[in-house]
Amino acid sequence: MALAVFVALVPISALSVMQASAVLDYHRQLIGNRLLIGALAMAGKERTPLIIAQRVVMTLSHDDDVRPPTPRCPEGLKAGLIDNPALVNVMRLDAQGRVLCSVLPAEPTISLGDEPWWQRGQLSRRFILSPPETSPISGERVIFGMQPLYDPAGKFDGAVIAAIRVAWLQNLLNEQKMSQHAVVAVASAQGEVLMIAGQDALPRFDVELATRNVVSAAAHDGRAWLYAAAPLYEGELYLINAEPRKELMATAIEQVRISLILPIVAILLTVAGIWLSTNRLVLRWLRRLSDLAGEFAQGQFHGEPEEFRNAPREIEQLSFDLHAMGRAVATRDRDLRTALEAKTALTSEVHHRVKNNLQIVSSLLTLQSSRVQDQIAREALDQARARIGALTQIHRLLHEDAFDSDVVDAAHLMTDICTQLRSLHSYQNHVELVCEAESCVVPVSNAVPLSLFAVEGMTNCYRHAFPSNRPGRITLRLTTRDGHGLLVIADNGLGYDGPADSNTVGTLLMTAFAQQLNGSADTTSSTGEGTRIVLRFPLAPPY
Repeated sequence: MALAVFVALVPISALSVMQASAVLDYHRQLIGNRLLIGALAMAGKERTPLIIAQRVVMTLSHDDDVRPPTPRCPEGLKAGLIDNPALVNVMRLDAQGRVLCSVLPAEPTISLGDEPWWQRGQLSRRFILSPPETSPISGERVIFGMQPLYDPAGKFDGAVIAAIRVAWLQNLLNEQKMSQHAVVAVASAQGEVLMIAGQDALPRFDVELATRNVVSAAAHDGRAWLYAAAPLYEGELYLINAEPRKELMATAIEQVRISLILPIVAILLTVAGIWLSTNRLVLRWLRRLSDLAGEFAQGQFHGEPEEFRNAPREIEQLSFDLHAMGRAVATRDRDLRTALEAKTALTSEVHHRVKNNLQIVSSLLTLQSSRVQDQIAREALDQARARIGALTQIHRLLHEDAFDSDVVDAAHLMTDICTQLRSLHSYQNHVELVCEAESCVVPVSNAVPLSLFAVEGMTNCYRHAFPSNRPGRITLRLTTRDGHGLLVIADNGLGYDGPADSNTVGTLLMTAFAQQLNGSADTTSSTGEGTRIVLRFPLAPPY
């Protein structure tokens, strides 16, 4: 659920990011417009002394007392300083840059002909401005405004120059700062700062680009600036309006951060609220129901329905149904246990009575055998008594010792049968019975025919292999190989030649028992070497 809510809020976050980007672009545009408009407005004020100087020198360049200097030249130049506090001096220089006349007294040796700006003005044929420098006449920092003069033949004939006070321009700059962090500067066409209002370290300006767009640049101290430029005079001087990028964009960036953070906070709070409420209202109850189901699965039906009283109605109802089911299962288990105990007791009684009846039949046969005078009849009764005794032993092993199991250990079964046969034929103490059996399990359904086969085979050995108290040995060996059992009953008795009589009761019984085991029986004998009976049968896999 939290993931679904998160995915649902992602488009809103994307819109917030787009809105933040749009807000940032809008603020950049506003800032750029403000810097450009500010630069143009301040340039208009800063340009006034320059325009005045240009008009003064252009007017004086047509004055008859100035163009060819006359003794009235200083008076004519002085008229240009009236009501022009930004101008400190006006001069008329010859073609070599020497002073011909000046408002302020000037040494005849003073020459400006070696200045780079003089050479540039001589070729430009228009009014130019020099970089700020110290005037050799007034000693002040000035900017020279030069109007070149030419004779009728077009030959350079010197210039009229006005010295503009840098201090005056600096005061104008200081008065025009538009914000606390703003810096106003005058730069050359090459981007070099000529004058500045403030003490900040500024980058080198790209004035041509800055007149069209707001430009970002970093100073040598790493501080980033945004600036715009406006021309002061025909591509020679530019006014720069600059502000630190960090302070200028602080408000816009803060708004962008808020636009980005608010959706994220909303998503986190929503997911947290859903998680906490879901965990408190649903998940903890579901975990308790899961634990309760585990307890019921283990047969522990002692849960308390009251603990779900404060759960949501649906979970409370589910808990009620689960407890009702647990009570029903507990009742059914109790009834089944009672029925099983009764059935077990009845089955045990039945098996006990069967065993007793078999023992009674065996006792009756023993009693009858003792009274029969005919030897053949007595042997038949003894053989029947041995078979019934084997059945009794099998019944005890299967229904008492292995009552709760579907399989029986064949080695244990063969060992007990051998013990019983030794007891029945104790009067034949001249015959040794050896039992060797590997431990393996057989289904209960196969145990009876396997046991009766073994009893029948060993009984025949006792009866026929050792006449006239002839000593000998009977060996029973049970082994397993490749998923099959191999039962071998062998004696070293008298033996016989030729095939065995297949019509005798013992032979018929052993053949029938082998068929019940889905196996095969084979009997071989030789006079003087004894008889060997082999039963091969498949072993059912253990349960």
